[in-house]
Amino acid sequence: MPRTKPPTEQIQTPAERPSQAMVAARAGVSTATVSLALNSHPRIPAATRERVLAVAQELGYQPDTAFQARRAASQRLARAVGTRTLAFVWNADGGGMMESSYHRAIFHGAADAACRLSQNLLLVQGRADMLAASVAATQADAYILASLDNATTEAVRRTGKPMVAFTNTLVPQLAAKGAAGGATCTRISFDKTLAVQIAFQGVYAQGHRRIAFLGLDPALPRAYIMHKAYINCLLAAGLTPDDRLVGRVTDPAGRDRGMRAMRQLWVNQRARPTAVIACDDSTALGAMRALGELGIEVPRAVSVIGIDGLPEGEHSTPRLTTVATGLPGMGARAVEVLEEALRTRHSETQSIIMPIALQWRQSVAMPPREEGPDVVL
Repeated sequence: MPRTKPPTEQIQTPAERPSQAMVAARAGVSTATVSLALNSHPRIPAATRERVLAVAQELGYQPDTAFQARRAASQRLARAVGTRTLAFVWNADGGGMMESSYHRAIFHGAADAACRLSQNLLLVQGRADMLAASVAATQADAYILASLDNATTEAVRRTGKPMVAFTNTLVPQLAAKGAAGGATCTRISFDKTLAVQIAFQGVYAQGHRRIAFLGLDPALPRAYIMHKAYINCLLAAGLTPDDRLVGRVTDPAGRDRGMRAMRQLWVNQRARPTAVIACDDSTALGAMRALGELGIEVPRAVSVIGIDGLPEGEHSTPRLTTVATGLPGMGARAVEVLEEALRTRHSETQSIIMPIALQWRQSVAMPPREEGPDVVL
């Protein structure tokens, strides 16, 4: 008869051993919350911590001490050789980060720079209600904020670690000082007013006078800045602003962004634009698709120009003329700023404005000759 070990000597295999994911599912919280609760993190409410501990005890959960030892050794080695972990934080309420062409381009630039500088880059994404706990659980050395919801910015600020945010406005949560001295925040962006001016001059110089603008709700800070710049460009050129030439973008991010706004701008309009300035490349690509479905040829009948410099614009038909804002460069600059702050142990709140330039391709041409600048199609 085969001998068996006494119950106290039975060894659980990894498949049998209760995991943090099992505790989280039973307790109705995230795995990040379980990790924080087990480590008595002050941000976890007492009631939540007690519930997690009770479930852990009920399931017989035991921390993987071998894994913890390996992770601690890895962190000590990383500190010894100067490698740090940078967390790229993304609120996925509107979709995964890779679904946003804009932020995907920034992330790729950050990843390339992290590799070049021998730094670790960790993508932290999730729903807003879970993201703050995930941020606290990462224990990163510095943070790159790709989205600025209140809960996440507050969670990052409380870490006291250096951070970078992609915005040109001062975010109150990031400017405040926390109990641990707060976190310094570098803001990286491009001049949105200048971008609209460059786009406007690009089509105006070709002879266009009926110039439309597709943008987000002006109540949003970025949208207000760009809409105001468009109006000022019209006035400076001696043109009268026309609300019928302003389209509101309400579509979600993606290749179809701006299609509905372009259709609404075009259909049932007697006086139609000969050129369209879009607030970003995704909107411009959507506008070109909508015009194509309406049988309107770009740029023979209507010129379209975007703002961003997304890779998709290089491969569209026709190739999209755009004001390139150097998105990968923004990501790379974020990593460089944080690497220097960690290496020198000195960081300060600052604002960095990235250079921009017009990329002339195929989607902008002169207005149709038979109608001239004030064409009515």
